[in-house]
Amino acid sequence: MAIMYTPNTPARSENALRRIKDYICDPDKTSRSLIGGIGCPPDLWVNMNKAVKACHNTKHRKQYRHFVLGFAPSDKIEVQKAVRVTHKIVEYFNGCYVVYAVHTNTEHIHSHIIVGNTKYSDGKQYDMRWTDLNYFKAHCS
Repeated sequence: MAIMYTPNTPARSENALRRIKDYICDPDKTSRSLIGGIGCPPDLWVNMNKAVKACHNTKHRKQYRHFVLGFAPSDKIEVQKAVRVTHKIVEYFNGCYVVYAVHTNTEHIHSHIIVGNTKYSDGKQYDMRWTDLNYFKAHCS
């Protein structure tokens, strides 16, 4: 059974965007074909997030949300299916710049999803409240 959790990662500094993107896209953990995103190409994710934050004066607030989707080894999930499942999940974050990567460097396949915290569609901060969490859970089911 898959699980989703949010690591408690510091995300307020301006360098946080680059650090987290470099971590999830590390070639020792994933490959180019297992990286994707919505709103912009993964290679432009950091610059696009910085631009939208500057435009809406939110660059000193939380920079991103980090989610990890883990699959148990007993799930025997194929890598391409993990990519499809992850892409389907990130569609929930329409209006935000999102980058994701499926990691294959451990015993269990897992995906990292990074959501830029300022919506490019309206400049509002993305804030997952309890009602949002329930919608998100329903979307993931």
